[in-house]
Amino acid sequence: MDTDETARKILECLIKEKAGRVTFIPLNTIRVKPVKYPVDEDGQPLNETVPILERIEPIDEKFRKALESVYSRTIVCTRLETAAELAREYQLDGVTLNGSRSDRKGALTGGYHDVSHSRLQAAEKMRKWRSTYETKAAEARKIKARVEEIHQEVTRLVGVLKNAKSKRMQIDEGFGPLQRDLQTKYREENALKDLLAQRVYTPPH
Repeated sequence: MDTDETARKILECLIKEKAGRVTFIPLNTIRVKPVKYPVDEDGQPLNETVPILERIEPIDEKFRKALESVYSRTIVCTRLETAAELAREYQLDGVTLNGSRSDRKGALTGGYHDVSHSRLQAAEKMRKWRSTYETKAAEARKIKARVEEIHQEVTRLVGVLKNAKSKRMQIDEGFGPLQRDLQTKYREENALKDLLAQRVYTPPH
């Protein structure tokens, strides 16, 4: 931001539109204190360290103070041990070439974390999980459809069984009277045979 007045106007718009929070660094308010960097006995910079500002050039000279306010206390070291020692002695933030860091407060963080690579990995994992989910979902739909077919078939067979049982009961119910009628006819037949035999047969006097 060029001035604090510009920052104030933008901040008023953000508050009015409820657009969230933003941190401004107005260039006209930046005050950078001189920083003492480590040197050897001859007053030359240490071989193991490089102030990061020596490797950064602003695209416009008006932004130099902004860069200094952010990076003036950061040095690049070849070893984490050196970074930790200089951080304590000179109140600097030491960073190694592989991304390990030792800050002025004594905190140590190690390892380079490639955010873009992590995002690519996350996107790839998301793609694979989505593909797996879609495959499993398609299988689940097929299984559900098959279960529904089996359910309908079971329902049909239950209906057929009920009809068969009903017909069998009807047959059983009709068989009883027929059997009784048949037994009655047998008795009548036997009685007629006996009567006929009595009339045909005459005993001798």
